[in-house]
Amino acid sequence: MTDVSARPASASSGFPARGVGRFGELDSTRVRGPVTVAAILTAVLVGLAVAAGPTATAILLAAAALLLAVGWPVLTAPRRVVEQRTVIAATGLSCALTVAGTAGPHRLVWLPVVVAVGMIGAFFLLLLTPGGRESLTEGMSGALGGIVVLASGACYVPLALAPAGPRHVGVAVVAVVVGALVEVLGRIPRLARWVILLAMALGGVAGWIAAAMLGQPPTAGLGLGMLVASLSVSARRVFGALKGTRTTLGAVTVGSCSVLLLGVVVLALGSLGGIAPT
Repeated sequence: MTDVSARPASASSGFPARGVGRFGELDSTRVRGPVTVAAILTAVLVGLAVAAGPTATAILLAAAALLLAVGWPVLTAPRRVVEQRTVIAATGLSCALTVAGTAGPHRLVWLPVVVAVGMIGAFFLLLLTPGGRESLTEGMSGALGGIVVLASGACYVPLALAPAGPRHVGVAVVAVVVGALVEVLGRIPRLARWVILLAMALGGVAGWIAAAMLGQPPTAGLGLGMLVASLSVSARRVFGALKGTRTTLGAVTVGSCSVLLLGVVVLALGSLGGIAPT
C-alpha cells in the first residue's frame, strides 16, 4: 500500500509539475504547431469559400464533415468510434447538401431539422449498440459535440449570399489568423497567462485595419476582431487539454474546429449589423 506522503511534491502542493499543464499531462497554453497551421489554413479556406459563393462554402462544409468524422472521436473519446463517425459524417454531409440545395435568402431553413434528426439518430444508434454506460456517455457527448461544430460551420453559408458578407468574413479571418499567431507566444512561460488578452487586443486592431481596408465600419471590425480572436484561442485551449491533441489528426481537428465554431458568432454579428439576411 503506497504511503500518501510518498506522492510527488507537485501533487501535494496543488501546483502542476514543471512542463505539465493545468489540465493534466498536456499544457494547452503551449499550442502545437499542427494546431496553429490547421487553424490558419481553415480560416483562409473559409474566407475563400465564402467569397466564391454558397456552393463552395457547402463543399468546404462537406470536407469538414469528413475530417471531423475521422478526427473528432480521436480527440474527444476513443469509445463508440464507429457510431460517432457514422453520425457525424451523415449529419455533416446532410447539412452541406441542405444548405447547397435549399433556395431562399439564407439557406438555413432546414438546418435545424437536419441537426435534430442527427441528434435523434445519435441517441438511437448509440443506445441500440452494446456497451457499458460509460462508453455510452462518452460516445454520446462526442457525437453531439461534432454535430454542434458542423452546425455552427454551416452558418457561414448565409454570409456567402450577402453582398457585404465576404468582406465581413474577411475581417473575421484576418483577426483569427492574427490570434493564432499571437497564441504561439504561449510557449513563453511568462506570457502564457496573457495570451488570450493579447489575442483579443491584437485581433481587435487587425479587425479595425481590415475593416477599414475592405470598406466595412472600423468600429464593427474592432468588436468582431476582438471577439473571434479571443473565442478561437479559448476554444483551442479547451480542446488542447485533451489527450487526443498529441496526435497529428487530433491537432488538425482542434485547429479546424476552433474556426468552424465561430460561424454562428460571425453570422449573428453580421445579422445585427445588417450585413447578413435575418
